[in-house]
Amino acid sequence: DYDEEWSSNGENHMVENYWEQWEKVNPARPGDVVLFYVPVRGLTANQRIANHAGIVLHDGNFIHSCKLGTVVTALTNEKWAHRIEGYYRFKGER
Repeated sequence: DYDEEWSSNGENHMVENYWEQWEKVNPARPGDVVLFYVPVRGLTANQRIANHAGIVLHDGNFIHSCKLGTVVTALTNEKWAHRIEGYYRFKGER
């Protein structure tokens, strides 16, 4: 079952489960995954984990799901730009 409190457990699922399959890249290209730090109740700034993701699109945008539904947002959007943890590409995609 889905545990609604998983993000406050301090686990970084990207690093712990997928690090062998993905490489951190910069600059990003369409199709790369972008991870974000989003504030989590109960965690300090030093304990932050990447807990939101999107897929990089062309023209500096990304697609992601949020409370509004599935939306396209600019990577330079003031809400998201300072929360970028990094860009990742599946190692099989060169």
